[in-house]
Amino acid sequence: EALVGYFTLVTDCIEKEEMIRGDRIRGYKYRYYPAIKIARLAVHDNYRHRGIGTNMLIEIFSIVGDITEHVGCRILTVDFKPTSVEFYEKSDFRRALVNPEDPPKDTIPFYFDVLHIIRARKSL
Repeated sequence: EALVGYFTLVTDCIEKEEMIRGDRIRGYKYRYYPAIKIARLAVHDNYRHRGIGTNMLIEIFSIVGDITEHVGCRILTVDFKPTSVEFYEKSDFRRALVNPEDPPKDTIPFYFDVLHIIRARKSL
């Protein structure tokens, strides 16, 4: 048996100004939104391109959807390497808006509004 992939989730926050204006809650008076972060998501090299990462992301969406029904958190964040941009963009993650004066990082911050999952669940 081999470990083919894993993920970890942690609590996080995202600054309101890092989100696209249309994704923000109108009238939200706080500087930060509470969030859950994908701290790690990895697939063993021998098992890439078999849908394992996508299935783990679906599981993450399910877990975060469950959590958001009990706590005031609707944003999922992730910082990833430039080689993973396509994977997250095709999963409807949005690139966070960063201050151009901030020092460059090795990772790119993205976020996903979990409200889409919650609405989809309620329509079932």
